[in-house]
Amino acid sequence: MDNEIIFRVWLLILFISFVAHRGYYHRKLNQPEARTIKQPQRELAPALAGLFSLVGLVAVAVYIIYPVWMAWAALPFPIGLRWAGVGLAGLGFIVLQWAQITLDKNWSSAPRLLADQTARCR
Repeated sequence: MDNEIIFRVWLLILFISFVAHRGYYHRKLNQPEARTIKQPQRELAPALAGLFSLVGLVAVAVYIIYPVWMAWAALPFPIGLRWAGVGLAGLGFIVLQWAQITLDKNWSSAPRLLADQTARCR
């Protein structure tokens, strides 16, 4: 099997895993607004970060589905560097899961202070 196809399959697996993980925890642990004591003020930087994240997600999805459309952005990285990126994404997924487990019910999809928030110090 071609390295490019194997790489794209692993990228698809990671992409679906990240999206499913985020969706699961957003539904499971998203807290109602009534429990919010204080939310940070809306600023331009987080809005731009969200926009760039959306563009990045779309670009990855397009690359997985039809990489020819993203050929304009291709860089000739060595195959080892590409696989290192996949490995780092996998480690990132592990850290994300650890954070979800550690924060448990204190997690929310946006930074905010909740009425019954607890501190977990070890």
